[in-house]
Amino acid sequence: MIEHKQETNKRFTYPDGSYISYRQIEGSSPGILYMHGSQSSIDSTKALYVENFCREEGIGFTSFNFTGHGDSWGDYKDGTISIWLRDALTVLDNLTSGEQIVIGSSLGGWIMLLLGMRRPDRVKGMIGISAAPDFTVWLWEALGEDLRSKLLKEGIIYTPNDYSEEGDPWTLSLIQDGNNNLVLDHPIITEAKVILLHGDKDTIVPSDIAIKIKDKLTSKEVRVVIVKGGKHNLSEPHELIYLKEAIKEML
Repeated sequence: MIEHKQETNKRFTYPDGSYISYRQIEGSSPGILYMHGSQSSIDSTKALYVENFCREEGIGFTSFNFTGHGDSWGDYKDGTISIWLRDALTVLDNLTSGEQIVIGSSLGGWIMLLLGMRRPDRVKGMIGISAAPDFTVWLWEALGEDLRSKLLKEGIIYTPNDYSEEGDPWTLSLIQDGNNNLVLDHPIITEAKVILLHGDKDTIVPSDIAIKIKDKLTSKEVRVVIVKGGKHNLSEPHELIYLKEAIKEML
């Protein structure tokens, strides 16, 4: 795919002065609304791939940085599922028009499902990439007694990752708020078509989560694509082809 110069980021400002940044391309409907993963941004490989595809095909496209991500306002450590859902609803309601195909990567996949239930008239289709609904539940279980006690006492802990010395920050407020936004403990009510892409070598969000999502969706059009050898990010060139084909199928 030909690389293009990216659009300049714009800002949507909330009444309290906080803001989220976004990029947008005018084009045909239904449009594409892309939501990135935790500690990622609209400049990630997958987000840029979808943006460039939409530009080449003349498809309407919108992506945005969740609060505390990219050049949006705030600190990631202050974020919660409710805050990020507010961002998604704000973008859908104020910055897009008509039907949208929502693409959600990891954390964005959780927000995608919440968005689909809250705006059934606007969300025509959903494409999940390593979707991670309810991840705060298994995160809490995986921490173990010592880390859970520390989190309850201090309000924040850090777990090792491959990207920074500090590690991943996890807050008690994120865990508690996540419990108010769970989707896998009840039917996910939507008539939108859904395609779930997941790698069988994903060590962050196991591929059986995709099966659980499929079983909870009320839509009659749900397909799970397990990518052999795929890891969590699914951003290798041959893996991005699955994403492009899913978009084409939706359109």
